[in-house]
Amino acid sequence: AVDGREVRISGLPEGVSGRARAFNPVTQPEAFPGGFEESTGKLLISGVFAAVELSDDDGNELRELDAPATLRMALPVDTWGVVVDIQPGTDRIEVPLYAFDEGLGTWVRDGQGHLESGEGAVIPEADLASIRDGSYAGVVVAAGEVDHFSYWNVDWPVDSHGCVTGVILDADGNPAAGATVSIEFEASDDLGLQ
Repeated sequence: AVDGREVRISGLPEGVSGRARAFNPVTQPEAFPGGFEESTGKLLISGVFAAVELSDDDGNELRELDAPATLRMALPVDTWGVVVDIQPGTDRIEVPLYAFDEGLGTWVRDGQGHLESGEGAVIPEADLASIRDGSYAGVVVAAGEVDHFSYWNVDWPVDSHGCVTGVILDADGNPAAGATVSIEFEASDDLGLQ
């Protein structure tokens, strides 16, 4: 197994070892390979991404496995608000998995995982609201079966998006100098997230 505080890979074949590191897409966007879009051009809202390097017992780089291993990545608290269950009604929260295709230089949808607690218990759908509002008491981990390695990502594609423009005015109706604008949104099916 490859263990880390934020990433764990279990079920690796005998003699395979390596290292992995999770990144927060909010605070570490510069580490994100490619752009925040998938191979079809849709914008991606990322919950977490990880870089994984594996090698066999001779030290040779290993990219493909004969049988899947389980990849677990802890979602940073500041991305919990973007979590959407892609298969409601299953009593677990399913999330989309993306792999970075280095040949194409883009993210490609490559299966799905589900959310677990830090102890490995499946998080039920009933806990989705507390995850999204940040009140969930515990660690949220995305887990899924994967058989190849470089970069992995938990993302939600946005079907459509737009721009918001405007001018900030002071009390007298004049443009305000040095104004700062921040926007909060709640990820939902209404925003076209899948």
